[in-house]
Amino acid sequence: MAFVFDTEIRVSIDWTQNGAPKDATTTLYVEPPNSTSTLYTSTSGVTHPSTGNYYLDLDGDIAGTWEYRFVAASPKGAAEGYFNVEPSRIDALNP
Repeated sequence: MAFVFDTEIRVSIDWTQNGAPKDATTTLYVEPPNSTSTLYTSTSGVTHPSTGNYYLDLDGDIAGTWEYRFVAASPKGAAEGYFNVEPSRIDALNP
């Protein structure tokens, strides 16, 4: 999926166990195109609005491919994904 430069982008996960929503200690690794990985947790940055649901809003301020990985401690699980941020058509706006 591609997003416009400098857009807020939401990455999210819905943890389930036996088909039902399940809370889990959640860790999120985010690696923007500059390869400086950042770690977020359910107590430092990741929002937990309802049972089993976790998300983080990112500022897509670096053009290129962003990668992320959600990890749950219990129940044990993981999910990875990526998205692309397109550079601005206005050259002066690109870092």
